[in-house]
Amino acid sequence: MAKRVEVEPGAQIRSCPKWTTSMSWPGPIHEHLDALREKTVRAGDSDALSRAELLAALVYSAPKDGGALKALVDKYRLGVASDLVEPINNVVVLAMHRPGRR
Repeated sequence: MAKRVEVEPGAQIRSCPKWTTSMSWPGPIHEHLDALREKTVRAGDSDALSRAELLAALVYSAPKDGGALKALVDKYRLGVASDLVEPINNVVVLAMHRPGRR
């Protein structure tokens, strides 16, 4: 059985114990996350905002209704690269990054 950790109901989520996850996803999603982070910083957030914290905020804000979540998954599955990254000369150019923090 998995180890259990107790958290006070009023604890701020960002101060709760953290779990590590390993993910891989399509390049346009990666580029879009970087662009969202930059937009958030330009809107006044700290330059120290991490991609992980932004992603956690997006998951926190996701709808809890299964039907609404399925609609988001369906939209993602039908998406094309140019939905997220502007094409240049009829191709989408993705920046290659090494794994890890930037």
